[in-house]
Amino acid sequence: MDLVCGNSEILSSFDPLFPQHDYGKRPATLEELTGFREAIDSGDRSGAYENAVRKIQQELQCAMPQEADAAKLLAVRVAGVY
Repeated sequence: MDLVCGNSEILSSFDPLFPQHDYGKRPATLEELTGFREAIDSGDRSGAYENAVRKIQQELQCAMPQEADAAKLLAVRVAGVY
């Protein structure tokens, strides 16, 4: 999952199974905006991806299609934030 700001800088980039390994330039940004790590930690490891996506979409008030996959590299711009 990636959070990209308006100038195409990757702020957060992580695998929901290993959210502690974030390779973005400002990894705390997505956590501050959404609290997604708590959602991941509160469920089964097998549900990490779904829990992260649900929490991020809920907090950012956006939706990504269910058929989205890594090959499409979807990114969501958070208007008015970055």
